[in-house]
Amino acid sequence: MKLALALAAILSSAPVLAQQLVPVSVHDLFVPSGFDDNDETLAVLDGYLPNSCYRLAHSQASFDAATRAYRVTQFAWLHPSTFCLQIVTPFTTEVRLGVVPAGSYQVLAEGSVARPLAVKNAMRPGPDEYPYAPVEEARVDYDASRDRYVAILRGRMMSSCMNLSDPLVINSGRTLEVLPIVALASGNDCKATNRPFEHALDLPAGLANGRYLLHVRSLSGKSINVVFTAYTPRAN
Repeated sequence: MKLALALAAILSSAPVLAQQLVPVSVHDLFVPSGFDDNDETLAVLDGYLPNSCYRLAHSQASFDAATRAYRVTQFAWLHPSTFCLQIVTPFTTEVRLGVVPAGSYQVLAEGSVARPLAVKNAMRPGPDEYPYAPVEEARVDYDASRDRYVAILRGRMMSSCMNLSDPLVINSGRTLEVLPIVALASGNDCKATNRPFEHALDLPAGLANGRYLLHVRSLSGKSINVVFTAYTPRAN
């Protein structure tokens, strides 16, 4: 009994190790093209936490004017523990770079990953060159019958005069940018609605196996970003 009490006293008096905020390496970095100098620019980080004792925290970006480079860092909380599952955990996060002046830049991430960033002069003072649909969510499915990846866009039309036309898909290599342009009917009989829509959009055929970013613009100005894995098992 005395031994048990002594052990309990030692354990209760032992210092509790605090969790630590640490940077984590990024496996991949996506920087969409097509940003103008009146857009909020962003980068998308794709990586893996080393084991189960890591938990995602915030991300941050800093700018070095001398090298015209943005450095983006993803942080995680490292919890001290004697038992951590040695299984990597995937994560995808967005880092907002803010409104960036027109020009050419580099975006650098932990893990020695670098991507170019090109920002154009806006063609007009408004927020976008086209009226976009108010897309609220997006996902990517694989249609095995056609060996094709398909983007599913969902949202709500708030006017009876708005209808989704054929969205534009810009293939920038590993980034697929979707511009969901809407057609606006003319006339004075437009009515306020709250009409949900869902639109299936074929992505470029023949995507090589690997990770891709689906970058969808939206009327709100907040883009929807989905990182997905293209993997098509082939028969031998």
